[in-house]
Amino acid sequence: MARDSWYAESTGSSTKTTTSYDDKVSLTLTAAQQTASTVYYVIASCIVRNQTNTTADVRVRLRNDTGSADLGEARYEMQDATNYQPAMFLATFTSAGTPVDQTWSLE
Repeated sequence: MARDSWYAESTGSSTKTTTSYDDKVSLTLTAAQQTASTVYYVIASCIVRNQTNTTADVRVRLRNDTGSADLGEARYEMQDATNYQPAMFLATFTSAGTPVDQTWSLE
């Protein structure tokens, strides 16, 4: 049985100076791409660092934008401005009997 997969990436760096979240990358699975009542896995990963303020936490989260739900969040307190930390998220999603478009974002 063949397995379908979808992929999105952002390879550029981002700078954030406020405490709100912004989308870094998002992925939309359209209704036409889904099979009704099927379980899908959502896997996200990134590398974060704090370039200037090592006393502030670095935060990243995986969000289901369609359902307005946070699926996971990671917080790091960095040792110094050269410290990188990986973050990984794994979530499941079950499509509806009549699928609708679903969007997830890494923020």
